[in-house]
Amino acid sequence: MAAERQQWHTSVHYWSVLTTQLNVSLEPSDCLRHAEALANSGDFTTAEALLRDFVRDYPEIPGGWIALALHANLLRDEVNESRWWAEAHHRFPVEVEQNRCFWEWLSHPDDLS
Repeated sequence: MAAERQQWHTSVHYWSVLTTQLNVSLEPSDCLRHAEALANSGDFTTAEALLRDFVRDYPEIPGGWIALALHANLLRDEVNESRWWAEAHHRFPVEVEQNRCFWEWLSHPDDLS
């Protein structure tokens, strides 16, 4: 797969073909991979929109909330990173505490709001 080889633009193209031209409904894990490819190809706005849709459609899946926090970190958006980590931790404390990035964020108390 293109994403595994970090060929992000190719990966975005494949996801686009699947979702728009072939009208394939993606599994939740595929939605997260699509958002990852978008972000890594530089389309941060579309990636964030996809992640927000994901947590709206699948609020019971921790990966979407964690992905939003990681996305905000990628954008160096400390306010939203704090917001998403807090929300993720509130909803899924065990899963979030297993994520190394959560502990890195938590170790910077000046960033907490």
